[in-house]
Amino acid sequence: MSETTATGAHTGADTPDRDPSPEKDKPKRTVAGSNISLGHSLGLILALGALVVLGIITGGDRFLSVDNLMVILQQAAVIGVVSIGVTFVITSGGIDLSVGSVFSTSRSSR
Repeated sequence: MSETTATGAHTGADTPDRDPSPEKDKPKRTVAGSNISLGHSLGLILALGALVVLGIITGGDRFLSVDNLMVILQQAAVIGVVSIGVTFVITSGGIDLSVGSVFSTSRSSR
């Protein structure tokens, strides 16, 4: 039976000891030691696979050509470099919202 003190505080005599949930102690399944769950990565891989299959269906042999793959890698590299720079700005505590406009202006002057 729980008791209440003169000040109205609950003593907690009836409160059962709670064991920590075994789910909390269970390690998450991760990919390559990161904190990204396996389900999240699997979904991204399946989405990438679906896009590749769609590209092959619509583009045929042109999609898997070396020239097309080089163009895709060159375009992804530019966005990758900008995103790494923005990551450094954000982690250092700064917020720079002008990155998008500067990036689009520099790409239009080519």
